[in-house]
Order: sequence, then structure tokens, then C-alpha cells
Amino acid sequence: MTDVMIGGKRCLLFDTGKPEVLLIQTMGRHEVKGIADEVEMIRRQTDVPFAMAAFDIADWDRELTPWHDPEVSRRKDVGEGAGKTLQYVFDELLPVLRERYGQLPVVLGGYSLGGLFSLWAASLTRDFAAVNACSPSLWIRDWLAFAREHPLKVSVAYMSLGNREELSKNKTISRVGDCVRAEHLLLQEQLGSDRCTLVWNEGNHFVHGAERTALGFAWCLEKLKAR
Repeated sequence: MTDVMIGGKRCLLFDTGKPEVLLIQTMGRHEVKGIADEVEMIRRQTDVPFAMAAFDIADWDRELTPWHDPEVSRRKDVGEGAGKTLQYVFDELLPVLRERYGQLPVVLGGYSLGGLFSLWAASLTRDFAAVNACSPSLWIRDWLAFAREHPLKVSVAYMSLGNREELSKNKTISRVGDCVRAEHLLLQEQLGSDRCTLVWNEGNHFVHGAERTALGFAWCLEKLKAR
């Protein structure tokens, strides 16, 4: 692991030697300790050589939410930062990674709001080969309307959800199961059923985040290898 600053953000860099695919992951402060274990889990599940860059998200809500929704946060600045985060990926992070690893296909991924951000970003640009959205916060207001108007521009897409997440007592968050199912149907129409998947994991939103994210990245790597 290499712990570096890129464009003012902390980044953890890993590679398995002669990487063929680049993984980029949003990294909340609560996720830092699990990244090394996540990388090792990916390595055990695929033989595709890869490099990973996990970059720091200091303000989870503000930096990853694509538009304002008071159910996400009552702060007025929440909904204004996702564009800057995506700009950081293109203007700061990717140039450094391209210089280091070359012009590799890129998989963008994340957990929770990181998963939401990844799906949103992958609908705006063709620069990502795949997206890995684990327990994405698709209960955000107007997501499905946005998704219908902005198809993903990736080759393959992975989504997962815990089977107890939609049992939340919060009525807004409990919509997540229906929203993720609807998104999966959209992805099947947009990409084809063989190029996307929805995996149901045991448990609620707050367990096994690293394991779930590793499964998604490994699936994307295997799918890209097969294409």
C-alpha cells in the first residue's frame, strides 16, 4: 500500500503487479481501516491484475450527494459537492494514475452514498468501463426519474443490497429495496441482462461493507476480462 496526497486528498494506492484494470473507490473516514482487507479479498476472488486508488471523502453527505434532498441532510450545501468530486477524479486523480499505470479501463465504485455517486457519475461520462454500486442510496428524491433520462455509459454494472435494508423504520430509507429493484430493471433494458447484476447480501446497511464492495469489484473485473 502507498499512502499519498493527490490534489489535496489522501489516497491509498494498491497494485497487484502489471495491472490491467484500475479500480477507483470513494473512501469515507470510516472505511480507511478496511481498504487493505478489501483489496486482499478482491485478489482472492479474481486472477485479473488490478490497481486500486481509494480517495478520501471528508464530508460524506456534501461531497457525494448529487442534488439536494432534505431527507439526506437539511444542510443547504448538501447536493452541491458531487460535481466537484467528479471533477477531482478527472482533473487530479486520473492524470496521476494514468502516468503511473497507463491507459487502463476504469471501474468506479463505492458503498452507500459512494454507490449512489458512482451510478450518478457513470451516467454522465463514458470514461468508466464499469460501475460497482454497493448498497447505493437510491432512495434519494427523484433518482429513478434521473436514471430513466440518463442511462449508464458503462459496459457492465454491479449493484448489491442487504436483505434487511428495506426493513428500516425510516420510511424514506425503506424505499431502497423497491428503488434498487427498479434501477436493476432499467439496467437490464439499457445494458442487457448479461452485463448487469443485483446481488442480495445478508444483513442490514451497516455490516460487511468491505466484503460486499470487494465482491462487486471482483465481479466487474471478471466481466471485463470476459469481454
